[in-house]
Formats: sequence, C-alpha cells, structure tokens
Amino acid sequence: EDNPQFASDVYACNEVAFLLGCLAGLFTQNTDIPGINEEHVVGYISGMEAPTTLDYFTGFEAGAKFTCPDVTVLQSWTGSYTDPLLAKEMTKGMISQGADCILGCISSAVVGVFEACDEADIYSFGLDTNKDADYEGKIITSGLKCGDVTSYKFGKEFIEGTWEPGFILMDCASGALDITDMATIKKHLQ
Repeated sequence: EDNPQFASDVYACNEVAFLLGCLAGLFTQNTDIPGINEEHVVGYISGMEAPTTLDYFTGFEAGAKFTCPDVTVLQSWTGSYTDPLLAKEMTKGMISQGADCILGCISSAVVGVFEACDEADIYSFGLDTNKDADYEGKIITSGLKCGDVTSYKFGKEFIEGTWEPGFILMDCASGALDITDMATIKKHLQ
C-alpha cells in the first residue's frame, strides 16, 4: 500500500458467484427444465479451501438461498486444480446426492465437472471466461472476470494523470465482473 508505483486490483468474486447462485436456485426449482429434479440441491466444487475459493462459495451459497430458501448447497474440495478425473468423480458424487446445478471453481480441472454434468444431463456454470458453448445446452451461464475493464481503467487514469497507487476493489458495479447473456442456454431450452 505504501509503494507509490503500484496499484493492485482484487475482484469481488463473491458478487459474481452470488449471481450464479441465484440462477442455480431458480433452475433447481423449475422441474419443467429437462434434467432438473424435485430435490432443490445444487453443488460447488473447488480445489482447496482458500480465501478466493471460499469467497466464491459464500457468494454462490447466498445467491442460491436468496432465490430458493430451502436449497441444499453441497460443497467439495478436491485438493487439486489440475485433476479433471478427480473433479469428475467428486461431481458424480454430488449428482448422486441430487445436485442438478453445479459450479466448478477449479481451474483447468473444470472439464471434469462439465463432463460429469453433461453425462448426467444436468447443468453447470462456466467461470472467469465464457464457457457457454463448450458443453452447449449444459452450461447455464458463465461468470466473467473482465480484465479488459480493469486494464482500461488503469490505462485511462494513467493517460489522464488521475492514476493513484493503492488497492482497488473491482466488482459488478464497476463492470469488472458480469455473467454472459445466456444466449446459448436460451437457444437450447427454447
């Protein structure tokens, strides 16, 4: 904080996860959607319990409970962000407990989450970048970290001479976090 040459940005991951949780809560209640059961169970899977992953979980759980107060939010920690087979097996475990919407906050191992959800004909969420078309019709939406917004903000302030060092929280209100337009899932579900 005291270095006059640096500014750092931190994303309010709980905010975008809250939006994803709200959608999970809405989806898990709608049994008219193919693959949604009557149990009101959603899941969250990540590599390790760390401040960022716990921030995501807290937001996801709060969002799910906001739109579906009686929802059960399962959580699993694999201990790895690079083992898609382990992520897939742990996702299958959640599915066997009734989860029909699962958020994988698990870096490259998220492929395992996507595969398990696709094979079980249930739903998942992308994270950080747009994954909506990766498993078309099985990814509800993707939570986005918009690094371009952050870079533009710093660049603009530097050019205008208003840049200041320090800590900056990037959130949904700043446009640095968002979700996709859900066009892919809308098309799939008509």
